Amino acid sequence: MASSPHRIGLILIDHGSPSPVWNKSHEDLLPKVEEELERRGLASMFYAVRWCHMEFVQPSVAETMNKLEAEGVSRVIAIPVFISVSSHSERDLPNILNIRFH
Repeated sequence: MASSPHRIGLILIDHGSPSPVWNKSHEDLLPKVEEELERRGLASMFYAVRWCHMEFVQPSVAETMNKLEAEGVSRVIAIPVFISVSSHSERDLPNILNIRFH
């Protein structure tokens, strides 16, 4: 599917865990994020808001990006949901998302 300039995705990325309880506690934040976007009048900016994980559980970041691209999303805003700065947030995510800093 061809990308549309009007389709912007928002992805929230956490580390992921072997623990389903831990993953669910993060995934349960998605409706709250969507509600906050709606409350602030920002929901219409995004074609899709998705949660994904770095490791251990699906959907992965790459899987989520591929799915959004297949749905015609042309831009993605990626928000890392980490407690602190780490190699994942400083190195791995930019590499996965193909981000180059100038």
